[in-house]
Amino acid sequence: MGIPVCEGSLDSCPLSSTDPTPDPLPSSPSHDSNIGWLIALWKALDHLGWQQAMIVEMQAMKQSGT
Repeated sequence: MGIPVCEGSLDSCPLSSTDPTPDPLPSSPSHDSNIGWLIALWKALDHLGWQQAMIVEMQAMKQSGT
């Protein structure tokens, strides 16, 4: 069973999973795209050039007040 997703207050979140949707199989497109996204994220976070670009971008945003 899937893990329930709670939006809004925790009061509206069920205590146990009532979602009838099964977890995606490892070969399903959504699972593959999620894994691909995670791999890309970790590679980006580990890449020195990307880290430096994000530092420059954050400094520019701070200076412009955005």
